[in-house]
Amino acid sequence: MISDVVIVGIAKENLKRGFRNFDVDSIDPLTERKIHSLIKARLWTREDRSRLNLIKKGTPVVIKGRLETDEEYGLYVVAESIYLCC
Repeated sequence: MISDVVIVGIAKENLKRGFRNFDVDSIDPLTERKIHSLIKARLWTREDRSRLNLIKKGTPVVIKGRLETDEEYGLYVVAESIYLCC
């Protein structure tokens, strides 16, 4: 079980119920190919409008949290800490 995750990405559009998409790029260590992912996150308070949803679209963000599942969105990150980059 994965209990701790950190994502570094770019804030994208807000979704329903306090969820938000984040663009995350990484490199596959075996093939050295770039992998582009769209990861959903939601603040731990589960509010419809939270600090996570108020971030300006396009802002670089670091999120520390844990994984959970949702019936509508599937696997997502529960954001416990949010750090805004320059």
